[in-house]
Order: sequence, then C-alpha cells, then structure tokens
Amino acid sequence: MAQLIQTANKPQAIYLTTREIIAYRDKFVSCDLCGADVEYGYYIPLIDAFYCEICFKAYINGAQDITPPEREIQRKNSDKIVDFLKSCGTWEKDDE
Repeated sequence: MAQLIQTANKPQAIYLTTREIIAYRDKFVSCDLCGADVEYGYYIPLIDAFYCEICFKAYINGAQDITPPEREIQRKNSDKIVDFLKSCGTWEKDDE
C-alpha cells in the first residue's frame, strides 16, 4: 500500500511499490536516478521522479526548503498520483 512520506519543508514523497508506479506511468520503471531495479521506491511529486531508497535519501539530505511555487507543483503532481492510487485501492492514508 502506498503512503505519504512527509519531510519538514522539504519535498514530500510517496512510498510505493514498483508495480504501482509502473501502473501509474504505464511503462517499465526503475530508479530514475541510478537505474536500479527495486521492489519499492519513492515517487517525488515535486520533480516527478521515482527513486530507490539510496537515491531518495541522498536527494532529501541535499534538498532545500521548497518555495510556494514549488509547493503548487508538488500539490498538483501529488494529487494526480494519489487519485490514481485511490482508484486502484492501494492508497494507505487519506489526509483529507
């Protein structure tokens, strides 16, 4: 089940299975940064990317606080994938 990962003032992420991101993108998916094939990973709505755990941790450690315009991009991309995951029945948490 997919779930939201909150990071204080940093980009948020959605932890999900590779199957879920493949269904969402409608194509084969591996880590967008290093190319690793993984069973689980992190979708980062702000940059519309799917990262393995190692790449996600490196990204978050180096990430700056997000700006208001970036928050809007993050919200739009996050809403889109969350709606998809809810329709598939794989969304774990409803923050609304």
